[in-house]
Amino acid sequence: MMKGVDLGNWLVLEKWMSPELFDGTSAEDEVHLWRELSETAARERFKVHRDSWVRERDFVYLAANGIELIRIPVPFFIFGDVAPYVGCIEYLDEAFEWAQRHGQKIRARHPALDIIATRCLPLVVFRYEGECEPPCRRRPVP
Repeated sequence: MMKGVDLGNWLVLEKWMSPELFDGTSAEDEVHLWRELSETAARERFKVHRDSWVRERDFVYLAANGIELIRIPVPFFIFGDVAPYVGCIEYLDEAFEWAQRHGQKIRARHPALDIIATRCLPLVVFRYEGECEPPCRRRPVP
């Protein structure tokens, strides 16, 4: 059996994990944070966060504690092809390098396979990132 962890809130923001990222806004998710901040402010906030939230030292620590598998949620805009979002593929590339260096495997979940970070998101217990456009319809949580 493999032991693994999820490195949430790095490439896909989750307000409950880092509420300070949303300071000064009423945004509840990444989509609305982009809408409330200027492009310059958003880019700087995201860069500071992504440059520090997960680093190689975390992979070293996880490997030392027997963690072999790391799951990384990835946003639909990871390649930087969806305005106004800034891509973040370089961070995922780093994660693969670190994992290889420390004998770990990565499971990077694409939005088509993962409920987190999809453009059309049914409501879940926590509201992650999501923008619903027709023909999508949000469904209430039972």
